[in-house]
Amino acid sequence: PGELGALTRHRSPTEIPLNDARYSTTGRRLAYALHLTDGNHPLTARVFVNRIWRHHMGRGLVNTPNDFGIAGDRPSHPRLLDWLARDFVQHGWDQKRLHRMILFSRTYQQKSQRRPDWDRLDPENRLFGRANLRRLEAESIRDALLATTDRLNDRLGGTSVPVTQSSEGKAVIGIQQIKDGIPVGADEDHPDAVRRSLYIELQRSLPLHMLSTFDLPAMTPNCDVRRPTTVANQSLWFLNDSEMLKSSQALARLIRQRQADRADQVRALFIRLFGVEPTEDELKDCFRFLEKQDALLASEVEKGKVDLEDRSLAILCQTLLASNRFLYVD
Repeated sequence: PGELGALTRHRSPTEIPLNDARYSTTGRRLAYALHLTDGNHPLTARVFVNRIWRHHMGRGLVNTPNDFGIAGDRPSHPRLLDWLARDFVQHGWDQKRLHRMILFSRTYQQKSQRRPDWDRLDPENRLFGRANLRRLEAESIRDALLATTDRLNDRLGGTSVPVTQSSEGKAVIGIQQIKDGIPVGADEDHPDAVRRSLYIELQRSLPLHMLSTFDLPAMTPNCDVRRPTTVANQSLWFLNDSEMLKSSQALARLIRQRQADRADQVRALFIRLFGVEPTEDELKDCFRFLEKQDALLASEVEKGKVDLEDRSLAILCQTLLASNRFLYVD
């Protein structure tokens, strides 16, 4: 047992014993793990910091995170990659420190606004002259929907949240119900249904419907880069899915409980979803939207089927939750 020959050209070969008498097993895996993380390996720290950089910036310093070899992409900033890797090791492989350093950097805090002169010089933005526009990952979208409605259960640890098939064949959170030995749908009132997506059970053959719609990584056999898509199913999910409707209604109730005036409701909604107050034009557009919804729902109100203000506000919430402003990191 030993290191790959190509990786030992510029360092002393590592001695990995056939059998380590100190352990009940051979000890080879532990020896190799210690070798990879001793701070002298040419790839471990570089690969790690490159993945963290890609996660925040939308593009890695090496744009082929699974291939640092001849067939892979050359680093756009090799000295920065080396410095980040060395600094990461020198500070005890502290991941929080690495995240914080990248997030507080001027490069990360740039806007995504494009300029013709920069586009001519660097059309693929390899030099990070601006921020890359990025859509939230599938898990982040689900967690953000739960968080904005104050429904997110942020309890740490515990067992995974079960996923099963509903009577319609859709993968949902819940427990499969059996009657006379035949599956008859799912009990979706699971107490952990609003936990973070990190804890959702992951079955390759049955990924949660919401997460697969928004490009859950395809682990066949593994996923080196998430490739976001823009397809009709995603828009249809925002329009029709029961979870989306539940989130919109919960958000509307939350806003109405805290704000009585419509102008205050819209301002509170923008702050909760986008972190800023609406401009005067945005405020007017929302008022016009609500007035149109009031007119469309008037007949339903007369029949006593809906509460006008609650339903109109819920539709506005649904519209804003489906907007690019909510879904994309700008």
